[in-house]
Amino acid sequence: MDEKLFQRNIINFKKCMNTLFENDGLLSKRNYDISDFEMPTNIDEIIDNCFYKLIFRNNLEENKFIVILFTNTINITSKNFKFIDIEHFLTNLHNTINETFGTNYEQKELNINLFIIVTKVIKVNIQITTIKLLNKIKLYTEFNNINIESFIYKELLFNITKHVLIPNNIKILSESEKKSLKLKYNLSNYLNIPHINKLDPLSKFYGLVCGNIIRIVKNSSNAGFYITYRISK
Repeated sequence: MDEKLFQRNIINFKKCMNTLFENDGLLSKRNYDISDFEMPTNIDEIIDNCFYKLIFRNNLEENKFIVILFTNTINITSKNFKFIDIEHFLTNLHNTINETFGTNYEQKELNINLFIIVTKVIKVNIQITTIKLLNKIKLYTEFNNINIESFIYKELLFNITKHVLIPNNIKILSESEKKSLKLKYNLSNYLNIPHINKLDPLSKFYGLVCGNIIRIVKNSSNAGFYITYRISK
């Protein structure tokens, strides 16, 4: 069993961290406060372990937090994953958050996004294993709102929003903006909007869930730009 993150590949660790924390990175696009974060200098020490965790607060929703967990697997039967003691960690997560951010939340008041980065290629189906993990977590915690996202590290080696084929201007609509869109275009149902699969790489980068609508502004040689919408399904 290899217990070292990224199999001690410093370059891959740095690339993933850059995708998360650069100015137009994943966390900024999801409105998490990373203003006080400084890139770690003890990288050798970090990747010499079997897990590494970070917690950040959302700028728009005070009770929303993202917990980033680097690990070699999310297989709940794995010795490696049991060593992390995810049950103890999440059971005490509200205390960790309260101590770190000076808050006073109960478990059920928190909106938690558990963001797991698997640091080596694994053979198990990551989506099925994620569902099993979520079901297990719900058995021993009182979180009313907890979501798990799982990425293989290779998905985060590059910021896909900087690809030449990806529009620069993408925004997730708020509930009020969704209602305005429905009135503007006289939509009988949001499902009349073209779909984007929630497993699409762009959906995963922005953390879209079913029902989220994104506005995409694309360049046009004739009109200068045009606006299109997609609903996550």
